[in-house]
Order: sequence, then structure tokens, then C-alpha cells
Amino acid sequence: MHRKTNGKSILSICLYHRFHIFGVFLLALLLLLASRHGLLRSQRTMAISPESPPGFATRSATRGDLEAITTIAILGWVFDKQWDYRFPYAKQYPEDHRHWTKARYSQYMDEVEAGKAMMMVAEKRPDSSSTESNIVAFSIWQLPGHHIKPATPGKPTPTGPSTQDPERKDANLARMKLFREVLNKGKAQYFDNIYGESQLYLMTLVTHPDHFRRGAGTTLMRWGLEKAKQEKLVITLFASQMGYGLYKKLGFGVVGEVTVQIEGEEEKLNIPGMTIMP
Repeated sequence: MHRKTNGKSILSICLYHRFHIFGVFLLALLLLLASRHGLLRSQRTMAISPESPPGFATRSATRGDLEAITTIAILGWVFDKQWDYRFPYAKQYPEDHRHWTKARYSQYMDEVEAGKAMMMVAEKRPDSSSTESNIVAFSIWQLPGHHIKPATPGKPTPTGPSTQDPERKDANLARMKLFREVLNKGKAQYFDNIYGESQLYLMTLVTHPDHFRRGAGTTLMRWGLEKAKQEKLVITLFASQMGYGLYKKLGFGVVGEVTVQIEGEEEKLNIPGMTIMP
């Protein structure tokens, strides 16, 4: 016996099934989009997180690393305005520039051996088939106990060794001198007078350009952040144009700014001072 079904009932059933199928499809689509959005957001977070393991190892530098450190400094700093401002003739006199750059970092090593500073390097994973240096970045930190006792009475604490030899051809000596003086005064104003010896001052952070934005700089900064945390120190620094973004990402805040400009010249440097308490 067949039950009669009118046209309206058939239409209702068809519409119900169509809307049901459409609803299921729409729900699945929304869930897929939500999942992909969450995944992408997670990937973006991981990409910028300072906690992401960058795959580099850190260790203290030695004098045997000076050649590699010199090369990294010359190749890495050339992209930064501060370096070009002080050494505008570096490309014209490359041998002279390398000689004095190596001399500068040799003097930093003197400070390391005297217990006034620490020089750290970031290395790639060693490759037994390669004889080349694995060092891709380095940093120099002025240690507590050496901030507010100037080498020369009556002068601000130096921010690093000087290589202002009148014989060098790669540099603008007047700019070098002013740069050093301004940073020394700025360090005293923004850091030394406030934090005294309770600070870990970052003097230099440089990465080889082949490894820009691959985590080497972050690795060295994480070393400094951990040391400062353990010793309850504030990290202080003057940011280069290239390093500013990294420091901001890691949580540093700007506490002031210094300006380096020779009277009568248009060219100048505005350098922010930054701090963080890990």
C-alpha cells in the first residue's frame, strides 16, 4: 500500500536536506578557517619569539678568534650608519681598515683578559668536513665593577678602547672622537648615574651578513639576558640602526637619546639608549 505524498511535503524534505548539507559544509569550512588561522598565528608567534631555539652555540671568545671577529665586524657593520659615519674611507683603504679594526678588537680582548669585559661568540654546529671558522656573530659586554670608575680621573667611563691614531686613513678622526665623547656622556647620564654597577652594558653586537635574521644575534642576547637575570642586573645599551628592532622585540625600552653631529655638518647620528630588567 503506497502512502500519498503531496508536492509540498516533497519540497519541504528536499529543502531540509539541502539546508542541512549546506549547514554541515559551512560549519566544516568555518572550522577549517579557524584552524588555519590559529596555525598561522602560532607560526608567526614562533617566528618572532625570542624563546625559539635558533640553532647556535655560544662560548667565550679567545685571541685565536680575532681574525674571524675582525671579518665579521667589517662585513656586518658596513650596513650600519654608525660605522659608515666614522669610517667613510673604509672601502678606499681596505687594508688600513682591517688593520685598525683588528687592533680595536685586540684591545677589547685586553679588557676581557683583565676581567673588565666578556666577549661571546655564536657558532654554527661544527662541520667535521670544513676547516673554516664556524663563528657567525659576536658580542662584547662591560661587566659590573667597571662602569663608574673612569680610567682617567674626571672623565666619563669609556665605552670601549680607542684607536684614534692620526696615521689611520680609513676614518674621520673628528667624528670618531665626537662619537666616543657623546656616548661616554650619554652612558653616564642614562646608565651609570642611575644603575651604577648593577648593570651589564652591551658594547657591541655584530652578525655576519650571511646569517642576518637567522637567530645568531638573538642567541647572544639570550645569553646576556640569562646572565643579567641570574645576577639581578639591568642590561643597558646604545642601539645601532640594525639592532634596534631586535632589542625592541626582546622587550628593551628607550630611556633617552644622544645625538652625534659635528658643528657645521648636516650629517648626524641619533642613537637611542635602551634598558631591560630581565
